[in-house]
Amino acid sequence: VRQAIWHRHSTAYTKEFLGEVDGLDLLLSAQEMLKHEAVKCIKRAVRQWLLKRRARNRARKCAMLVGSIIKGAMQRRQVMHQKFGLDESPTVFFPARYASTFISLLNMVLERCGKPKLPKDHLFKAAPFIAVRFPPLDAELCQKSSLLAISRFGLRCLVRPLRRNRFRHHPWDGPLH
Repeated sequence: VRQAIWHRHSTAYTKEFLGEVDGLDLLLSAQEMLKHEAVKCIKRAVRQWLLKRRARNRARKCAMLVGSIIKGAMQRRQVMHQKFGLDESPTVFFPARYASTFISLLNMVLERCGKPKLPKDHLFKAAPFIAVRFPPLDAELCQKSSLLAISRFGLRCLVRPLRRNRFRHHPWDGPLH
């Protein structure tokens, strides 16, 4: 009887000690150890499967995002070409007072494209047009330069060809006031 009590007490003490030092697998039988290893293997396989699935989903989402960005850029470019007729006349006209600002903007674009910059004292060729009415550029238009805002600004401008020879006796091609 004493021996059985001592054996039970020592077994409980051993289980408690091995639980504290993470050595409970020493008390398991061979069949229980095989089950334990099988569970570990299954857990590892499920984790790997989940990681691969997440990676595939992430790659699919990234591909969809890049595709939508490219599709949107192509559609915006197509609308710009159709609306402003960039294929028929690939030129940009601006008032002479904005030449330095335009050089700065053009140099930023050229730098981004890896092309040589224009010098700050670059002179542009004079356009064969004159702006009869050109409203001042407000800060709102510069900050919100959407297609609609640019279109509205274009409708407020009045531009006509220079030198139509309507008034040949005046050098500036306009009526005398």
